[in-house]
Amino acid sequence: MHAIGIEALKNRLSEFVRLAGRGETVLVTDRDRVVAELVPPREGRSLSVPDAFLAELVRQGCVTAPRFVSVTPPPRIPVQPTEEALADLARDRGDSRPLPSVLEVSVTTAAGLHVDACVAPPYRLVQPNGPGCAPICRQARIELIAR
Repeated sequence: MHAIGIEALKNRLSEFVRLAGRGETVLVTDRDRVVAELVPPREGRSLSVPDAFLAELVRQGCVTAPRFVSVTPPPRIPVQPTEEALADLARDRGDSRPLPSVLEVSVTTAAGLHVDACVAPPYRLVQPNGPGCAPICRQARIELIAR
């Protein structure tokens, strides 16, 4: 066990943190009165800071630990292909016109960015333009490719 004053600890902090990491207890004093302790991590304590914070929140009852941890992503929910959606829309409107060869798409994101794009069969994103379209294009490509 070691004892050190606050002023001296400020100058030699790394040294005393290493001592605590090796299993020593360091008493921090202010005017010969113990005000804090540097101690090694408890048994089973995660060495990862985010894991340690989460474990502490679970211990305090602020959050509930997951009951089941999956190593695979959740199953993908199938969506209706774009061609089917357009055909349904045309049928609902009583429209017998064929599907358009090129769709013009305008999207305004939640962040207020406006993106215009042209989409052609099989409805992949063909020609995006507009500010900030790169992150939207990756998402739009996933949404617009017909299966």
